[in-house]
This record gives sequence, structure tokens and C-alpha cells, in this order.
Amino acid sequence: MGRGNDDGVDPLSRDRGPVSGPLSARDHAAFKRFAALAIAITLGVLPGPVRADDWLALYPECGFGPEARALGRMALIYPRVGLPAVVSPGEVLTARVRVPSGLTPPPGVQKDRALVGWSAELVGQSARFGEPAEHRYRTRVFDVRPDGQSTLVYRASVHIPVWVAPGTYGLRMTAPGGRDAVAGAVRILEPGTSPRIAFLSPAFLEGAPDEAEHAAAFLAAAAAASVDVVVGPANAPLLGVLAGAPVGAPLPAYLALEAGSHLDVVLRVAPGAVWHLGGCDDRNAPFADQLAALERRRGLTSSPISVDDLPSRGLVDWEGAPVSLPARPPVFAETDGVFNVTAARGALAGVDSVIAVHYPDDGRTLVVSGVEASYFPAVRVPMTGEVRSIVARFVLPPGASAELRRGPRQLPEARMAIVPAEVETGQPVHVSLESGADLALISWRVEEDITLVGSSFDHAYRPVGEQLIDAFAISRQGVGAAVRGTARVETREVHGCGACGIARNGPVSADLWLAGLVLLSMVVRRRGNRPPPAGR
Repeated sequence: MGRGNDDGVDPLSRDRGPVSGPLSARDHAAFKRFAALAIAITLGVLPGPVRADDWLALYPECGFGPEARALGRMALIYPRVGLPAVVSPGEVLTARVRVPSGLTPPPGVQKDRALVGWSAELVGQSARFGEPAEHRYRTRVFDVRPDGQSTLVYRASVHIPVWVAPGTYGLRMTAPGGRDAVAGAVRILEPGTSPRIAFLSPAFLEGAPDEAEHAAAFLAAAAAASVDVVVGPANAPLLGVLAGAPVGAPLPAYLALEAGSHLDVVLRVAPGAVWHLGGCDDRNAPFADQLAALERRRGLTSSPISVDDLPSRGLVDWEGAPVSLPARPPVFAETDGVFNVTAARGALAGVDSVIAVHYPDDGRTLVVSGVEASYFPAVRVPMTGEVRSIVARFVLPPGASAELRRGPRQLPEARMAIVPAEVETGQPVHVSLESGADLALISWRVEEDITLVGSSFDHAYRPVGEQLIDAFAISRQGVGAAVRGTARVETREVHGCGACGIARNGPVSADLWLAGLVLLSMVVRRRGNRPPPAGR
């Protein structure tokens, strides 16, 4: 949230009286600030506004947990154990990170240098025909900026590729001076859906002979269910299992509530609706004022939620109806190379089991009988330096089963068409993938932070030179094909200005800003040389 001066008045809107006489020292200072800002924008060293699409709508600095005060090490403040992130494919996740020391150079100045040393990786859980496996998506941190008044807490933004398989992921993030990882940190939703939330009773561990074992069994069952977020108590056995799990462990996204905790956040849980938990006041920014501004600006309706809203018994859905998790994770059984996977039944009918099967893309088909599967790349596109692999994802009702077996080699043919192959900056190219095979998914990486799905798209490039376009197509037989193409982007000449070749590698034309600076300096010089009015 932006903060103004103490009296709440924009200093740029003050009435400074009539403009006459010599240029004052104050106006000289204002001109210098404007010139510095113009040059910075011209050179593209100031970051633009960062869009955050995850469900965290507001997180005041006073609500940061003990991780924000961890001296001498890097720590993820959000997402973290008990406060997961929820985001849709193709959107932006903005993490809060505490670094051991201030960044040099500071973010916003020499931006590319400021991002050196930052990286992120999503680590998902899947099965390699019954054996545990992981699918990983490395992604670039494209923007870093300070969070509020803190000098060591930064917002680090990453694009979630649009072709990432839905599910719960651990997050591993690296920053200058350290690395941190959190299991069950990020929930990737099904495209176009709101999170499906289940509420857990604080009494669910009562009577369990081994609370830690019971908590671990519950989390494993919840991870295999079609529930996006479990909201429950912040008791020690549950948080202990979450904190001690490896980054790729099969866990649900778990939001922990505790009376008097440091969890003071606003979360988007449905279109037009947010929850607010707690509500501490930052300096010069009361929580109620920030929440009211958020509601007014985005047309949201907020509701408080606390540990008192949890059910007295069991697990319930949004409407209060009982939810039954599978009694155990899905069971794989192999007979002569054929794998049978069965979803366990719960005490009540209701929650389906989600199965993600990770297998190498070696050209052999994957035959799935009894259910329709969706396919996703198991690593980032392009798969440079990666072992090509695929995730097949399907849903089974309680007690249902499906068969999986590897078939013969059947490589799909795919050809990329780029029209025109050579363009000027700002001119779009039309890119398509042609194939005689029946394709289930075509995933693209057009630029480092631009990912797409579909058979074709139009795109206009800013940088000049050869631009690589990578595609990974997966057939409905579960076989992939990687294709790469190149678009040639040339500098565009501006007619009427012989020396004005504009390459779209900056946010604003340097010529326009420099012309504006020259005109402004002429006005300032003329004002400065004007004789003072008579009588002064």
C-alpha cells in the first residue's frame, strides 16, 4: 500500500501561489527530481506496477510472523507453513522474502543487476506408477521491490506458467545470501475456478493415540483429495508435520488459524469476496482504512474469519456439509506391466481422489482406461537441460479404478509456422502449430515471462534480433513433441527523423523524453532570467 505524508495531503497538489519571479530553490529541486525521473523512465531502470494475482489481497507489515525477524538468514514470510499461496495458472505470485542484508544495487535501480541471484522453483508431488516422484517448474523472479517500511523484506514476483498442472506445490526460492523452501506452499487452481475450501475442527486430534501420526495421515489423505485449501487449527502436531516435510512432499495447502496469532491478512476466496483475519495497524496506515480502501477500489465484500468459525467436529465444506476424505491415498497394483489404480472410499461419499502420474517422455504412449486424463509438461518449457517428462492427471470417484499401461512408440508430428518470419518492432507475428495427431495440449513459451496454451497466437516483440519460440505438444496418447522456431525482429525506422531508429527494447521512447527535457529546460531558463516584478 502506498503511503503519503503525515497530514495525508499529496505534496504535489499543494497551492504554491502565482508563478512569477526568479526560479526558487524549491522549484529547482522539483525540476531536478523530474529530470531524474524522466531519465530513469527513458532508460527503463524504474520498474512498472507489479500485478499480483494470488489470493493475498493485503498483508500489513505488522502482521509478519517471526520469520520476518530471523536475523542473518533468508526466510519466506509468504507463502509459509500455515499461510499458503493460492493462484491460477498464468497469473503472478508475489512472495514476501526476508533477506539477510539490504540488496545492492537496490531494486528499481539497474533492474537486471538487482535480479541477479533470484530464482524460484515449484516442486509438485506425483507418482511414477506407484513410486513417489516430483515434477518441477523453474521460473524467473521478474520483479523485486521493498515491502512497506521494512529495509530487509522484499516482494518477489514470479509468473506461474499457464501450462502448470493444477495441484499443491512446495516452493523453493533463492535470493542473494540464502535459500528457503516450504512444503505445501502454493496451490495451483483449476483454470477459471475459485478455491474449494474445507474447514477442520480443532478437536479432530482428540482421542488419537499418536497425534503426530494421526495428523500426518490426515494431511496425506487431504493431499490426495480434490480440495484446494484446508482451513484448520494451528495445533503443534499439524504444523510440525508441515514444517518438517521435504519440499516436494504430498501435502494440502493448509491455512492455520489461532486465536491471538500474528496472522493479519486479507484473502480473496471468491469473486468479489475476501476474508480478513486479524487486523493489526501499521504506522500511519490503520488496518481498517486499508481494508476500506481495498473494498472501495475493487468493489469487494469482506467477512471476518477466526478460529471460532471452525466446526465443532469433523471436516465440513463451505456450506457446513460433512466432507469425507479418502481413507488412504490411491493404491497402485501392477500385473504384467499393467497398473491398476484405485481410489479408496471414505466414511462418506463426496470427495474425489486426484491422481498425478509422472512418466518419461520416451516416445511410448500411455494408455489410460476407465477415465479421461489431462496432460501437462512435467518440467519447464523449453526443456533445455531437463529430462523430458509428462504428468498425466485424472480424477477418480471414491472406490473407482483405472488402468494404465505403456504402449508402442508413436511420436506425434508437429510443425511450427511463423508468419511473417521477419517483422519490424511492434508488428505482430502469427504463430501456429500444425499436426496430423490428435493433440491434447500445446504449451508455449514466447518470451521468458510469457507462456501460452492453444494451437495459435499473435504476438508483437519488443527486443530486436532473433526471438526463439518454444512449443511442447502432447497427444491424447500421452506422447510429447518439442518444437522450436525463430522470428526475426528488425529495428523500425520513424519517417521524418533520419536519426530516429526506434528499437522496442525500452518502455518509453528516449527521443520523446529527451525532447520534453529540452523544452522544460528552456522554460525553466526563461523563467530564471525574467527580471523580478517592480516593487520587489
